[in-house]
Amino acid sequence: MVGFPEMIKLLVLLASLPFFHPESEIKCLKYMPGSDVEVPAGIVFQYTPAQWRDNQMRCYCEIAKQMERLCIRAGYSSARCKAKTNTWVQRNFPISPVNNGSDNERDGRANFILNIRPTY
Repeated sequence: MVGFPEMIKLLVLLASLPFFHPESEIKCLKYMPGSDVEVPAGIVFQYTPAQWRDNQMRCYCEIAKQMERLCIRAGYSSARCKAKTNTWVQRNFPISPVNNGSDNERDGRANFILNIRPTY
């Protein structure tokens, strides 16, 4: 049975995990689109889907993969470190249904064929 002092020690240990530990969370910075300027704390930027994807790709390249490398280099299990990265990827890049062109709508707009002939 774990007593109160042991619980406190365990909580302190868990709170002090290094950022690259397999159990720590991957935290992404949010940038203004097309720049190196961070979105200020307390400000919610309304990203377009493309801007959100770009920000998440930047996080993957600059933070998630670097954390995976540091995690492995620190001696943690390669499988656990890679699983942490894969979990982040699955959460941040969900697979959406593929539009194979069988329907006529894209972004709520219909496709039309329009012939333009000059009139004299």
